[in-house]
Amino acid sequence: MGAKDRLQDLVSLAIEAFANHRLVLCGKDRWRIARLGPNGEINSTYATEIISLWGTRLYVGGDIDDCVFAHSDNSDPIAKLRWIGKCEDVGYYVCQKAQIGMTDSGKLTLEGRGRARGPSARVVFAWAAVRRLCELLDLWVAENIG
Repeated sequence: MGAKDRLQDLVSLAIEAFANHRLVLCGKDRWRIARLGPNGEINSTYATEIISLWGTRLYVGGDIDDCVFAHSDNSDPIAKLRWIGKCEDVGYYVCQKAQIGMTDSGKLTLEGRGRARGPSARVVFAWAAVRRLCELLDLWVAENIG
């Protein structure tokens, strides 16, 4: 399996993992998403907190491995969410921003060898969580403002 196929599989798995998540905390610069049980209780599987850190950094963590994305060209919290969550170039751009944010030179943000080397599950799942948060915020705006 080549790097492209591996990445497509990982992206599909990550998107599926967050497909049923709901917004459980919505702040100015801090959000939580999680699956909800039948009585509204939070299911901790892949429950994730996303925090707009000072400056141009975005933290993603919780029941997934922590990841920090850095060097957005905008310090506005919503703009930073969209910067990562709306980006489709997970294999290069998103991974690069995680490498900068994690200051790890690829130790935590890359997996594989040679041509099969690509973004780690840590990066892809963090991206998918931010992607899902963007979808949920867009839905909230459409229902409450639009």
